[in-house]
Amino acid sequence: MNRMKWLALAMLVMLAGCGRFESNAKLLDYRGLDGCTWVVESDGEIYEVLNLNEFVSSPEDEMRLKITYTMAEEFIGSICMVGPFIELETCEIVP
Repeated sequence: MNRMKWLALAMLVMLAGCGRFESNAKLLDYRGLDGCTWVVESDGEIYEVLNLNEFVSSPEDEMRLKITYTMAEEFIGSICMVGPFIELETCEIVP
């Protein structure tokens, strides 16, 4: 993600107050990339999820989800490096 997108994302988090977001999302299988597992695509952005296994026990590629999440507060390193980290607060599988 380029510097301007990171800056825009940081501004959005600050403006959102508590930093909680609600969104429709799609689970994507990124296991083919070094160091990656499952990621979430939401509103055109890709996020790495810290706690996906708490909500989805049998992930499937392109599984549709309705989620609420917060941006991870601390920097977390990643080999995958496809996007910022989020923590799910709620997650429902959409049929």
